[in-house]
Amino acid sequence: NSTLAVAGDATFNSDVGISGDTTMSGNLGVSGNSLFQGTVDITDDLNVTIGDASATGTGPFTQLDVNGSGMNLVVDDRAGNSSQVEVTATSVSLTQNGSGFSSSGGTTRLTGTTSTVVSGGSTQMVLSDSGVNFSGAGGAPVRLSGVADGVAPTDAVNVRQLGALEGKLSGAIAGTMAMTQLPTITANESFSFGVAVGGYNGQSAFALGGTARLDNNMVLRGAAQYSKEGGVGAAVGIGWSW
Repeated sequence: NSTLAVAGDATFNSDVGISGDTTMSGNLGVSGNSLFQGTVDITDDLNVTIGDASATGTGPFTQLDVNGSGMNLVVDDRAGNSSQVEVTATSVSLTQNGSGFSSSGGTTRLTGTTSTVVSGGSTQMVLSDSGVNFSGAGGAPVRLSGVADGVAPTDAVNVRQLGALEGKLSGAIAGTMAMTQLPTITANESFSFGVAVGGYNGQSAFALGGTARLDNNMVLRGAAQYSKEGGVGAAVGIGWSW
């Protein structure tokens, strides 16, 4: 419980136990391992040198700068290395049982052994074996914007592409409706020709077609239609009666 004052260099060849506060105004050299079981407060500069690499912290100790390509700072839990912080001159990583964060060579990676959650405000994105889930406050759905037009078979589509598909389908339906309204051949006539129009869901189409009685038992019928969104369509049929 007294004070130990060392004015010059000191070398200890065996264990040294210190139960109280220790103040060192000079240099402390440690050639072996150092184990601290309590709290260590560093209020001045901290210098760590390994070969030609060094790590320097400026007191009050708020940051640790790693200099030199050979520097490798590792902090782990000493219980199987399940939790670890590793800092080098070119990379940094924070891991815990396989999950964590790493950044190296311009690539940043978030890894979760079960799932990874990225959140901002009330919106979050969850990546897991089930896929990718976006949600807002209380699990409410959110809008995903800036999606480019899908190209590959497994690409997502956007509202613009769905709108274009809806326009094509509506134009084709309008054309089909117009073709059904083409007049048919009347009795005792050999040929007929007609035109018709149709509309569906804001799209319109024009159709024309004709019918020919080839003999008393056989009739040939054909038609074509056009719509701005659906393009051109055609159909032909032949029938027999007796």
